[in-house]
Amino acid sequence: MAPKQNKTIIHIKLDQAEALDSKRALLSTQLNSIKLVKIMKRYWLLRSQECSIKQQTEIRIKTLKKFLSQILQQLPEPEIPEILKKGREKHVWQRDQEEFEEDEQDRQLEKELKEIQEKLAALQE
Repeated sequence: MAPKQNKTIIHIKLDQAEALDSKRALLSTQLNSIKLVKIMKRYWLLRSQECSIKQQTEIRIKTLKKFLSQILQQLPEPEIPEILKKGREKHVWQRDQEEFEEDEQDRQLEKELKEIQEKLAALQE
């Protein structure tokens, strides 16, 4: 048997205004807790709905991809005329030229950046 402990009861005197404020604070805390529980339940309901919709969408996308690949396999491959082949080569060359111009712009920007950094270093000395 456990030994009995001496328990002393402590009384704190509150005036009526403090007691009402404490009750209001306690009730508002309970109200906010209940609202929070409702919000959390709604969140988890919506989250589960979102996940199920996401799964259904993924399944539909997979079936659609499969269907499209089957259609593409059944279609004949078109023969590209020589004129269009030459046009494609020209477009490839134009793309290469644009990439070259972008590289030139990048180099110019790098050069300007280095010049500015050198000027800043000179000013700090």
